[in-house]
Amino acid sequence: MSKRLYKIIEIIGVLIIFLIIYRLFPFVNIILKYIFKIIMPFLIAFSIAFIFEPFIVFLEKKKINRKIAIGFIVGLFILILYLLIRFAIPLFIKQLGMLIEMLPDYLNRLEEIIQNITNKFQKLPGNLHIDYDKIESILNEKLSKTIETFTSTLQRSFSYIIQFLITPILAIYFLNDYQKIEQKIKDKLINNKKIVLYDTLSEIKIALRQYVKGVMLVMVILTLAASFCFLVVGIDYAFLFGVIIGITDIIPYIGPYIGGAIVVIFTIVSNPSKVIIILIIIIVLQFLEGNFLVPKVQSKTMKTHPIMVLLSVAIFGELLGIFGMIIAVPLEKIVEIIIKSFIASSTAIHKSI
Repeated sequence: MSKRLYKIIEIIGVLIIFLIIYRLFPFVNIILKYIFKIIMPFLIAFSIAFIFEPFIVFLEKKKINRKIAIGFIVGLFILILYLLIRFAIPLFIKQLGMLIEMLPDYLNRLEEIIQNITNKFQKLPGNLHIDYDKIESILNEKLSKTIETFTSTLQRSFSYIIQFLITPILAIYFLNDYQKIEQKIKDKLINNKKIVLYDTLSEIKIALRQYVKGVMLVMVILTLAASFCFLVVGIDYAFLFGVIIGITDIIPYIGPYIGGAIVVIFTIVSNPSKVIIILIIIIVLQFLEGNFLVPKVQSKTMKTHPIMVLLSVAIFGELLGIFGMIIAVPLEKIVEIIIKSFIASSTAIHKSI
């Protein structure tokens, strides 16, 4: 058995064990949620510092004082947040509301299209009869649940109001002391002769930073490009579908097909004459993303076997839903790095003995 295949099997084993433990012991979920609620502001704040630290370092290399650099980054972040709240989010919500309102009409058109195809070919067996009323009922039920979940999430978010208020303050503190914190961790590990652990953490840091940078850049570029193309072509809800294309692309392998299928199906029922154009746009965007954009922004540190990626998406999707599918790749990479480090250290100890 090759070393690469052996490593894949080990990682699969770890992920499956984690999933089994999570399912067999429900109280683990309760404990994790409670712990997460307490440490959430610290995690968010440190994540913000982790993401923006390279920009601070870049400005420092330009002879800009760190505090001034932090002030500039915070101001830029507030400006981007304001623009999102002022323009992007309201537009997204407006188009989503319009789409939900028009959904019954679109479903009726889809029913007519399928019925015409059925009548034309006369080959659909009776046991495969499509119940359109049931499809509409299921879709309305799913949409209602989604809206209820979104509303309840907003309501629950008020219980986190203190955490949300202190998060920006914590983020500024983390940004200001990030290098000191990192240096203290480094000194502590080296002084205690835990070089392997330090190397592991360094590798995880590099991989995560590369992943975040790549994903954010690809998502923004695809969202803007898709929205612009859809707007030029003249389909409704161009920005909404552009966001869907950008977000679903984060999910490895299957994401682009999900986003593309949603847009194509909508175009079939709303403006059939433009289906070919929309299909060409989606294919071209995905070709450019896969062959030019991702290779430019993603490092080799994030290269992972497709089997591992799909398995991670399945497992973390089962555990955390859509959010789990989105973060499956970095989580899998962390597990892979830890296992690789553990094997390397165990081998070194064995040889020394």
